[in-house]
Amino acid sequence: YQRRVRGNLKDFLYTRIMELVDPHFHYWDVNADSPSGHDKGILGGPSNQYPQYLLKDYVADMEKTGFKLKKAVFVEALSNKPLEETKWVDSLASTKEAENIKHAIVSYADLSKSDVDGLLKAYSQCERVRGIRQILNHHPKNPKLIWPKVERDDYLRSADWRHGLSLLEKYHMSFDLQINPHQLKDAAECFHSFPNIPVILNHLGCPHLGQGESEGQESLKVWREGMTALSSLSHATVKISMLSFIKNGWEKDESSKKLLTGLVREVIDLFGAQRCMFASNYPVDSFLGVDPHTLYTSFLQMVSDLPEASQKDLFFNTASKAYRL
Repeated sequence: YQRRVRGNLKDFLYTRIMELVDPHFHYWDVNADSPSGHDKGILGGPSNQYPQYLLKDYVADMEKTGFKLKKAVFVEALSNKPLEETKWVDSLASTKEAENIKHAIVSYADLSKSDVDGLLKAYSQCERVRGIRQILNHHPKNPKLIWPKVERDDYLRSADWRHGLSLLEKYHMSFDLQINPHQLKDAAECFHSFPNIPVILNHLGCPHLGQGESEGQESLKVWREGMTALSSLSHATVKISMLSFIKNGWEKDESSKKLLTGLVREVIDLFGAQRCMFASNYPVDSFLGVDPHTLYTSFLQMVSDLPEASQKDLFFNTASKAYRL
């Protein structure tokens, strides 16, 4: 493709539309009669704005990106009925309206439970399921950084959870890892013991800038050390997504965009483009105020100087390989 810059908005125009794999988005339906098991009390603000976010809504959003969406990965959305959620998403992906988008599914399981093998076996009957996510974000001092359903801070170190993790290998499943920066070193140590289970880090490792410059620098130091440790694992990949968690409104402020571009490029330098992938995180990022065109234009701007092959990795190839699409 070729691109040129137009005006102060620095919009990218293409002579050929780039194909896209989106490795992280959500469907949900918090209405009482929904079989999905989604809970408005857990999903919070995004579900207040979008009580339903279904295939038609997602397709409409992704049509605004300037890309041609070919494949997409649904990631569990904190359902109270995770097996039913998977079946519900599988039914959406099986409709005629979805025939031009190849779907994969990342389901939920609490890997510390003694009966988790039965749930994993049930998931394995769905050909679209590629892996498991269990959000593990915990923090010893800041309750705002503890995510829903995270009851313990020791999952990565505990024998019961590691046993559950080990079961993913026999079902040929990956693990979507979402944690806070201080947990990255534990994660690297844990997954070093499971080289045959692909680990896919969510949301750039959730770096948190804290309050004030000194706290922000210390937090980024911890994040960098952890990301360096994780990058040593050849079976680890990273999703570049949910940047608004780091700096809300980043897309509207040049200094914030410069900061986040720097963090993104650090991660690409660490892991290589072949182990990094951009993701929409829709509709959460939409709730946070980032429209699809701005989001993907900003992603492109962050890597506009990289070779075309690297850009194709970041927007298509890495996600296709990671999720066997």
